[in-house]
Amino acid sequence: MTDSIATGKPVKRKLAPGKKKSKKMKKKRVAEPAQVVIEQNEESLSEEASDDDDDDASSGDLIKDSNDQCLDFDIEAFPMEDADRDGIVNMLTQIFLKADIDLVAIADALIKQKPFGLVIGPADDQTDEDDENVVYGVVSVARLNSIKGGPTDFGKQIINFIEDKSRKFALKEFRSAVESLTASQCGLFINERMLNFPTQIVSPSFKSVMSDLKNLKKPYQKYVYIHKVRIADAEPTAAVQADQEKPEKKKKMSKAQKKKLAVQARSMADIIYDNAEDEVLLQLSEGEAQFFDYPVHSEVDSSSKFHILVKDGKSYKPYRRVVIMDSKRLNAFFERVIGNDF
Repeated sequence: MTDSIATGKPVKRKLAPGKKKSKKMKKKRVAEPAQVVIEQNEESLSEEASDDDDDDASSGDLIKDSNDQCLDFDIEAFPMEDADRDGIVNMLTQIFLKADIDLVAIADALIKQKPFGLVIGPADDQTDEDDENVVYGVVSVARLNSIKGGPTDFGKQIINFIEDKSRKFALKEFRSAVESLTASQCGLFINERMLNFPTQIVSPSFKSVMSDLKNLKKPYQKYVYIHKVRIADAEPTAAVQADQEKPEKKKKMSKAQKKKLAVQARSMADIIYDNAEDEVLLQLSEGEAQFFDYPVHSEVDSSSKFHILVKDGKSYKPYRRVVIMDSKRLNAFFERVIGNDF
């Protein structure tokens, strides 16, 4: 894996020597000229990774959202092609970080589905044959179960990954949701783009993929959606009040009790969604959805803008939110986002 794959910046695709650039089939103009915020800091993953939720952070780990660079350009959505592979893997790495998952296989599966799904890139009129192309975002669905039955190889990896994380950070109630992934046609919904990218792209991108899903001969029954959130350090909770009651004998909390308290604390904490539209997903009443959050700040370099964010005096640590939902909830999500024209 190269440094560019781990950066969260767009991956550039160079043409092979002596090979002419093939014209992409234009699918949809995603936005009018939009102001895009590109980070100046070099994004990279740390060499050391841990699954432990270490709440200690030195002042050197805290970074503030400043010194951004703004660029204006046209963006469009295109069907995927083989040359998009590295850019798609880059977007998937933002989701899974150091997970032992074959991201190239996922990218190949997404490309094979074309014209289903889309990648976001610079408009055709802003590129020429000598330019390097970039991938700014991906919106699509990867099938975790083969149509003939049984999980794909990367589907098994993703399901095992979710099972492992859920044992550490989710309540028991989530286990049944994980089990449903192997018992039904399940897809990995991917809605990933560069950090601070303009939200004008969201509504038309969702509209396009929603149309693609309606045309499937074998529709999905369940979806997994893993997206980026930042959760503020928890304030003292009822656990402190309970301690003040001074029982005669203090009982040591079990792992399950500690996990439950941690989940409750996160549920009451302030949250920042890296993709603004994700906030509405769990506010909907249509369909069903279950979720849990797991920490990733130990997997991200402390100088990265994907690491701890300080805002209004609060430290927000990076997490990934795993949502397992039915098709009714995803459709409601699409419709709400499209209707609100993010």
